[in-house]
Amino acid sequence: GGSFNNGDLVVGTSGTFNLNKKLVLPNLTVKSGGFMTHGQGVGGFELDVSGNVVVESGGIIDVSGKGYGSAAGSGAGMSSNVRSVVDDGAGGAGYGGIGGDKNQYLGGVVYGDLLNPSDLGSGGGHAYETAGGNGGGLVRITAGGRLVVDGTIRSCGMDGVIESSYYSGFNYIFHGGGGSGGSIYISSAGLEGSGEISANGGSGITRSGGGSGGRI
Repeated sequence: GGSFNNGDLVVGTSGTFNLNKKLVLPNLTVKSGGFMTHGQGVGGFELDVSGNVVVESGGIIDVSGKGYGSAAGSGAGMSSNVRSVVDDGAGGAGYGGIGGDKNQYLGGVVYGDLLNPSDLGSGGGHAYETAGGNGGGLVRITAGGRLVVDGTIRSCGMDGVIESSYYSGFNYIFHGGGGSGGSIYISSAGLEGSGEISANGGSGITRSGGGSGGRI
């Protein structure tokens, strides 16, 4: 998924680099079509770069949905365990803020460190047997030089799942709660570029609470 040149890492076109532990480098470039992420629920994506980190336009570092799963984590949304045509939703997950409520099913709580974000995002509550969205993962980047982002660095929560089932003459539609955004920690000598850095929460669609944003 990547190539090393004099210690520098280049993640090239159509390359995928899975990073689940700390990696020390002189420089890093994620080229257009290059993709970096970490494993589900691992949260070990940490880059310690003495020089520059460059994410070119079309290059992506994305750990969206790589945090806690449905109804899991410190900010998990409240789940509903009743098959109902009225209350068929769930609470959204919290992290950087409080998750969205759905009637009596409350959103998850705020947690973690505001100044040193290092937690995974939480999962939205499940609606009966329908899963909530996963939380976002964790990206930590320390660069002695510049961080140039013309591409994307993202750690977003996922939307709740939508399912329907027919039971005893009724068609039930269930929407899981949205997952909360994860963590993006950046320390660098300078930040440049016109790209995207985001840790948005996932949607609860129309019948559940949405997930809160994460922390950047």
